[in-house]
Amino acid sequence: MSKKIELTPEQTKECLRMYNDELLGSTTISERMGIHKNIIIRTLKENGVVVGPSGRRNIGGKSVAQKKYESKPTVKLKRKTYHKNWAKDNKVERKVYSQQWNKDNREHVNKYKRDYERKRRAEDPKYRLGVRTRTAVWQMLKERNVDKSNKTFDLLGYSIEELMSHLEGLFTTGMTWGNYGEWHVDHKIPMNSFQFESTDDPEFKECWKLSNLQPLWGPDNLSKGTKLL
Repeated sequence: MSKKIELTPEQTKECLRMYNDELLGSTTISERMGIHKNIIIRTLKENGVVVGPSGRRNIGGKSVAQKKYESKPTVKLKRKTYHKNWAKDNKVERKVYSQQWNKDNREHVNKYKRDYERKRRAEDPKYRLGVRTRTAVWQMLKERNVDKSNKTFDLLGYSIEELMSHLEGLFTTGMTWGNYGEWHVDHKIPMNSFQFESTDDPEFKECWKLSNLQPLWGPDNLSKGTKLL
């Protein structure tokens, strides 16, 4: 009985590399390595590769030739352009489909939104500051039965970037955007000191002007309460 020929570990590694990375078939690998095709096929199978008797195989249900064709830059561009035009020409259909899918998968959609919000708040201090500012303004208006007539930062008269820059200029030792939450955005003159009936009222503007806002460590903010500093 003839002895079974085995590839060395280095040869096996090179065989798998050519098969997986270069998308070469067993015939080409055999020619390159100077090793009989049957040995190449056997080695591939022993390492978990599903191949047919001829050594050909599919990648993701597609032939190697098809895979190589689809990887060409010109083909990728053509496909991208097609999908872009299709999306543009089928806006109504896509919107209807999306709305129905969201309705049929409400639990999944809500979970995705919660997870996304939690992750973004944890990783993006600008986003977290924006959310908390909008929430604080909304709650303040709700308590006073005042309608919100515009976007939050349009009402305040400054941008989120300007707010961040202002607060950062007042940071005390140890304060960073990385530990925002341990320190709070405090109103020097407390919010309940202001009375107004609309967002155009000077009292509203006075409450939320930058000079009335400061970063304050959580314990200090809680102990301050409604007192003036």
